Amino acid sequence: MGRLESLESGAREAGHLEQGESVQQYALTKGGVPVKQGEGAIKALGGTIMAMHNRGALLATDRSLHVVGLGQLGFKSVKEEVLELPIADVELSRSGSTLKVGRRGEPALWVFDLPPFISKIKQLTRYVDSRAEAP
Repeated sequence: MGRLESLESGAREAGHLEQGESVQQYALTKGGVPVKQGEGAIKALGGTIMAMHNRGALLATDRSLHVVGLGQLGFKSVKEEVLELPIADVELSRSGSTLKVGRRGEPALWVFDLPPFISKIKQLTRYVDSRAEAP
């Protein structure tokens, strides 16, 4: 099973994907922090707020961009979901090994640190840009 399949399986088992929703592209992160609190910026998790995560993934489906934390072992160990945005509203902005994620035309909601060489951010960015709503 490849990374994409493992991530999709883990996200499905964790309840982060709707029925019929499948991961089209993904990118890995070394960690991230929220930069703005607002609708969809931080999800309440069992009475606590996830303010930062280490080792995560951005999962793009035909409907949404899901940002999830990963456990310590493998890519199937999907944990909390810290951000979900409609795919047509997503804006990704990369500068070196830093990625900002937010809604188009608005300030970034999260900033992520990308691992070198294995992040797959170029493929994810192309996919997200192709799904953007026309102005």
